[in-house]
Amino acid sequence: MHFSSCLSLRRVLAALILVIANGICSQVSFAQTVEPGAEYVGSPVSRLYGYVFIDMHPLVPREFTRQVKDLMSQELSKGGVAYEQVWFSDTKIGREHIANPKAHTAANLVDIPLGGTVRENFAKDLAFKPSHRLFVYPTQENRDGTYTVRWEFRNTQTGYIDWALYTNTPPLWSDMESDRAQAAATAFVNVVMAELRRCKVMPDIAS
Repeated sequence: MHFSSCLSLRRVLAALILVIANGICSQVSFAQTVEPGAEYVGSPVSRLYGYVFIDMHPLVPREFTRQVKDLMSQELSKGGVAYEQVWFSDTKIGREHIANPKAHTAANLVDIPLGGTVRENFAKDLAFKPSHRLFVYPTQENRDGTYTVRWEFRNTQTGYIDWALYTNTPPLWSDMESDRAQAAATAFVNVVMAELRRCKVMPDIAS
């Protein structure tokens, strides 16, 4: 009886370890396109100015945002696209928002000051002379710790959105280990870049 109980306990512990291990792997690798992008039919994206709001939520780790920032610059540069970006936490309006999140509805991600952020940075934006502006912002915080993120490519000449995509981040938490945050960022950026190539948003990186 005692031996049988010990054996059952060992099986339970082994199963628990397997579940935890699988969970850790999925947390690092999981990132997906929510809806596939449409084939791009707009004017060529040659100079891109990015406004990124992924860092507006306090639970998103800094190492994740830092890695996303670096990888996006690297990948777009490889494709021959001139790219500059401003992150929400680098702006005055962003710092005020993050310092006092209760004054906003960041938990529900419905109050994202796109216009105010652009106005604050407009002089640098105009000096760069972008063909398109990229807006990257979370639209939903999901129960599994992931965030649904929208990517908008807006034509600076017409003001229209030439292309848009929704993707999910891997699960994120504020005290996420540095290596896992970097792996999550890599998976996240890879999903986006794969869609850009597949939909021929930027012909230079089409494959």
